[in-house]
Amino acid sequence: MRGAMVALFAVLVTAALSSAGCSHRSRKHKGESLAITTTSLPEGYDGQTGYSATLTATGGTGTYTWSIVSGDLPPNLTLDPSTGVISGDIASNASSSSPYNFTVEVTDGQRTAQADLSITVYAQLQITTSLPDGYEGQTGYSATLTASGGTGTYTWNLTGGSLPSNLTWDAATATISGDITTGVAGDYPLQFEVTDGIQTATATVTLTVREQLEITTTSLPDAMEGVAYSYTLSASGGNSASYNWSISGQPSWLTVDASTGELSGTPPAGSAGTYTFTVTVTDGVQTASRQFNLVVTTSAPLKADFEADTTQGIASLTVNFTDKSAGAITQWEWDFDNNGTVDSTDQNPQWTYNNPGWYTVKLTVSDGTNSDTCVKEMYILVANRIYYVDGANGDDANGGTGW
Repeated sequence: MRGAMVALFAVLVTAALSSAGCSHRSRKHKGESLAITTTSLPEGYDGQTGYSATLTATGGTGTYTWSIVSGDLPPNLTLDPSTGVISGDIASNASSSSPYNFTVEVTDGQRTAQADLSITVYAQLQITTSLPDGYEGQTGYSATLTASGGTGTYTWNLTGGSLPSNLTWDAATATISGDITTGVAGDYPLQFEVTDGIQTATATVTLTVREQLEITTTSLPDAMEGVAYSYTLSASGGNSASYNWSISGQPSWLTVDASTGELSGTPPAGSAGTYTFTVTVTDGVQTASRQFNLVVTTSAPLKADFEADTTQGIASLTVNFTDKSAGAITQWEWDFDNNGTVDSTDQNPQWTYNNPGWYTVKLTVSDGTNSDTCVKEMYILVANRIYYVDGANGDDANGGTGW
């Protein structure tokens, strides 16, 4: 009987425990994992002001703290740890060390995530072109604009100014081309814009159209044997500041000054005749040539002669002598008192006579081979004093003041 009761009690306890309901185990929910979602950053350029880029992340608690754990930002940029904003004014020479690779880290206090990022800094974009001059009537003018800095992928626009007639602008190739018409010489200021999608640069570039270059000298004066020859050629049109002259086929004694166009030289004895040669001038864009004939004549025979501006007066008497000689003269020797001493070798000298008397003047001229002499006897009269007479009752003892 006692055994049956124990068995019954065990059954009741088991039943009671079974009817008490299900048991539950608590589980802690895990939040979304923390991750940096920024995969790239905008590019910058030297000297850029107000650069700004915001780093982003997902997951975690949503409250983030940012930091750079390795590498460097471009000079003058900083990372705000609370907002994840990279900002600042990029240094003017930052492109020299570009790209800037760095590792950024974000934490929410429980989890941490990192990402490798990079900022590329380009040199400042600028238009580097100066346009070549054109000239009226030029065929096949072509000039391509160029730029430096930036990404290297450029989009061009002509934003202001007018091209000379018949020239066109191709924005795709940044090229001005065409055949320039006549009558359009002048300066054409043109405004251009170039962009690489990050930067934009503008510049005013002037296209100068010049008149056609030509040598305007049509003939040359004759030269003479033994006489130094000099004649300056002239031209018009083109860029006169850049003229460069040359000569071909000329006699060996004749040269041209490349910058001035002066022909010069001394024909030697026995070189009389006609010489044909070509003169060329260029301004670096245009070139013009012309053929010339130069006649060299035989030298005239030497003949010494002179005159004076006054031949009499009281001492001290200053006299200006003028050479009137003929021939290819290279040397003058003056003897103002015919005493055998050379007093001057100037072509047109001045001499002062301090003592009264008659003076004979001698001039000897030479061409280096031959010479000739002119002597004028008693040519200069220098008096101590001068008396005046009336021609009827004159008296040389009377100074003339009483008449």
